[in-house]
Amino acid sequence: MTHNERLASIQEYVWTLELLAEALVVFGENLENGGQPLLNMRCYAGIHQAVRTLIRQAGELCGALLEPDSGG
Repeated sequence: MTHNERLASIQEYVWTLELLAEALVVFGENLENGGQPLLNMRCYAGIHQAVRTLIRQAGELCGALLEPDSGG
């Protein structure tokens, strides 16, 4: 994977994290308005797991970019 491919992947992860953050805002608004807690908690847990996965993957790509002998 080249530097540019890694950077493009990181950019996609950041965009996805932005969308997930918006979903968390909606989740919070639903809780304030008396939404269905079980459904909302499942949604929250899924969003949290997705955020953790994206952060881990982005961290791995950043580490690869910082390696002196990585391709690109």
